[in-house]
Amino acid sequence: MAGTRIGVIGCAGRMGRMLIADIVASEGCELAGGAAKPGSAAVGRDLGELTGVGRVGIAATADARQVLRDSDVAIDFTTPDATASHAALAAELGRPVVIGTTGLSGEQEAAIRRAAERAPVVWAANTSLGINLLLGLVEQVAARLGPEWDIEIVEMHHRGKVDAPSGTALALGRNSDVFAAGVDIHGVHNWNRQGRTAPDVASALAGDGITEADLREAARVTYESSPISAVATWKSPVLLIHGDDDRTVNFHQTVDLRRRLFDKGVRVEELVLPDDVHDALLWRNWKTSITAMAQFFEQTLQARPVAASPRQ
Repeated sequence: MAGTRIGVIGCAGRMGRMLIADIVASEGCELAGGAAKPGSAAVGRDLGELTGVGRVGIAATADARQVLRDSDVAIDFTTPDATASHAALAAELGRPVVIGTTGLSGEQEAAIRRAAERAPVVWAANTSLGINLLLGLVEQVAARLGPEWDIEIVEMHHRGKVDAPSGTALALGRNSDVFAAGVDIHGVHNWNRQGRTAPDVASALAGDGITEADLREAARVTYESSPISAVATWKSPVLLIHGDDDRTVNFHQTVDLRRRLFDKGVRVEELVLPDDVHDALLWRNWKTSITAMAQFFEQTLQARPVAASPRQ
């Protein structure tokens, strides 16, 4: 009996490769095809060789429409613009699609909802089993706890995470009335060249057709997208954790944010993991970090006055 034919759109990406490997290895599933963005070096390569599972006889294509047409269901892990376009194609062809892309704008979300009126769409903000179990637990906890309980955020991510800068730091800076305290682990706080000096304007303009106005606009957007732009409204205590040998996010990011918050009078604590990198490879550093987080939240949140619940 033939298995479910599954196509992968975004086959050259980290998640796309993992999906292809899982489809090939799973009973009852059949790989229908894979699409990469036009111009990608993956186009034309065998999908099995691309993912390291051995030749499967199907080449990656740049034609997402063809992959949708050949599939019983397609899985899309691409970019917001591409996902909105692929959802419209799926609706046109009447093909089911599973969407794992994040960071969509309101307009792009609306495009997916329109597509769902014409074809089956499964749209998940996060496809991690652990995160979805956590979401269920959060619902149960929220149903049991009253309004006197504060909210805290902890952010940790892998080196391949692309939706930086730090969402934790942004939330604390822009919504200190909502978030009572937070822990930020090796976060990007200044998205403009990770806090380093910008290049000489003349060099940046050379031969690229970029104007000074373009550079000014880019600088404005990167600054306003960075947590350092919210220091003025930041009131919530924060614990900053960072390995001083981080090769992915410059350690200066944490040093700079700590100085800015300290100068403003915000309670800020810092835990430096000596000689450790972005992934925190040493177990003792994970243990130290988790212990420090627990102590920080206990000290910070228990010290806050608790509002009395209204009497019935």
